[in-house]
Amino acid sequence: MDKVHKYNFANYLWFYLMKKKTTFIIPLISFVSLFIIGISLIINRNYSDINFLIVIPIFVSLLMTVLFATIFSINIFKSMEREGLELIVCSRPVTRKNILATRIGFLFLFGFVYSLIIFVIFLIFLTVLKSRIGDSNYYRYLFSSFGVNLFAFYFFGLVTALLATKLNRRIAIAFSLTIFTPLFLVGNLSTYFSESRMNGYGVRLNNKYNDLDTYAFSLDNEKDKLYLVNRTEKNNYNEHKKLFNEVKGNANIAQVMGWLNIPYQMGIVSSNYGTDYFNNQRLSDSKYLSKVDFYSNNNDVRYKYLMSNDNIKMFVPTAPLINNDISDANLKWSTNNLIYAWENADSKNELVEDNFGFSSIDDFAGKLNWKVIQKFLHLDEFDEFFKENIKLDVNNKEATLQEFNSQIFDSFNEFGKNILFNEIFSRSGITESYQQQIYLYVITYYYMFYKHNQSSLFETILKNNKADVNQSQYKVQVKMKSGTLRAYIIGGFSSYLPIIETIKSGASTKQVSRMKLQKDENVSVFKEVSNIFTVQRSSTAFPDYGVALLWSFYILLLVGGVVYIYSRKDFK
Repeated sequence: MDKVHKYNFANYLWFYLMKKKTTFIIPLISFVSLFIIGISLIINRNYSDINFLIVIPIFVSLLMTVLFATIFSINIFKSMEREGLELIVCSRPVTRKNILATRIGFLFLFGFVYSLIIFVIFLIFLTVLKSRIGDSNYYRYLFSSFGVNLFAFYFFGLVTALLATKLNRRIAIAFSLTIFTPLFLVGNLSTYFSESRMNGYGVRLNNKYNDLDTYAFSLDNEKDKLYLVNRTEKNNYNEHKKLFNEVKGNANIAQVMGWLNIPYQMGIVSSNYGTDYFNNQRLSDSKYLSKVDFYSNNNDVRYKYLMSNDNIKMFVPTAPLINNDISDANLKWSTNNLIYAWENADSKNELVEDNFGFSSIDDFAGKLNWKVIQKFLHLDEFDEFFKENIKLDVNNKEATLQEFNSQIFDSFNEFGKNILFNEIFSRSGITESYQQQIYLYVITYYYMFYKHNQSSLFETILKNNKADVNQSQYKVQVKMKSGTLRAYIIGGFSSYLPIIETIKSGASTKQVSRMKLQKDENVSVFKEVSNIFTVQRSSTAFPDYGVALLWSFYILLLVGGVVYIYSRKDFK
């Protein structure tokens, strides 16, 4: 009999809700509003801001969800009492337990259906925008459109049910709305007043008063990790640690908000920027960490960071370590640029070139400017050039350095056709073709370091035709203006000096132009360093994926509260 009466009450509650205009009007308004916003995003041609603009439909959907959940909860928990219908229902042969279970069941059912409606509208316009927002953002937005709205409906619906026992209908509705919006905005704007420890450290690292003669870089496959190499023999780890400790509490406000502010958690889950829902950090990050080569700029206040000095050994590009902007001249190495030289530049034998007398020997040796190399490494155009012209599989263990160098040599014609590349060389005074070819070799070697550091091909480059990885010189083939081929040696020289050499020429002697080359393996193309330390994420300071467990606990707690209060409620 109880099942029959429970079924009758469910029918009664269904018809009661169907007569309420808000049961249809609010979902309809939500659908139309999101549809219009979605169309606006689709026709918007400003692709760079699409991931920021998409917070608009997310916020609107959450706001409408809170409104609908609040009014729906009032309808099934408060309005029946106000209209005198609850006394009639309770006078029927149906238990309070059944009445309460039916109400909560309807709340959960309508919340699920409503969230499904939101999901469908997001699915429609996100599918159109997928190519512009990327796969990872597509699935994040799609998941959050259902999951976050479902939780918001249950949470605010149950909170309203509890408030309705003590407050009147209008106050209960106003309370949820006035609590949600400020907490959501304050929480998500907290990143404006907070910064990640990584970002704060970057500010101090780039401060001219904290010049620590350190080269900072990241690797393309390391999403939020810095490597720091001392450019001198001085160990300045303690100075770096001091700067790092100064920013220990920079993210505290946002991190505390992340655990205590539930509307803020909804923004965290919904945003591709993680904690930075409104992308506040884009206003500052670029200038603070812009000097870090290949840093992905995705530091986040949701993470704790750790600086460590593990005494690891690593081969790194030598050019940025000996760059001539080191402040203390007494600590500079013997040269401030990577040097290349023709393999016969210091020959003791007679050369064909000697037949031209004391001709120019400008092409016998020269220096490579790190700033020029660095510009190329950061160009998207060079990234495309590499992918189109270097056909070797970077993970091919059978690939050889000769094959790699051959493809670099063969690609120079295409390289020379690029207007942007030529402009960079022209502005830097690098006008000779042989110089540009040598630059191309080094740029490509360094590109492999930053982009494919863990690849088999990069290991092959480091071995340089040897059994083991060592600091060494690289011999490359270059085509001269005359059409002849020359072999140049890159790296392994600390200095070069034009001299007049006396050599034997048949039965007599002859004075010829040569280069005096000072060899030094410490200025090879790649240098093994041990004075290197790292800054990287150590742990998550936010609920992150554990937020699902946290939210489930909140819902169970609220359901328990509703059951406890309403099962003891008196009707007068």
